[in-house]
Amino acid sequence: MHRRNTAAALNIHPRTLDYRLQRVRRLTDVDPGSARGVRILSTVVARAASGAWPA
Repeated sequence: MHRRNTAAALNIHPRTLDYRLQRVRRLTDVDPGSARGVRILSTVVARAASGAWPA
């Protein structure tokens, strides 16, 4: 939830992070900046990484 820290950890510019978050919002209709959006998206990523869904 800290934009600058997240961008630094990903080694990208904060505006690049903003662009990517806007793209996620546009493609999924889920706001990755909200608590609900974080829960939804982290659940999807965890299930995909565990192999629960076929690629």
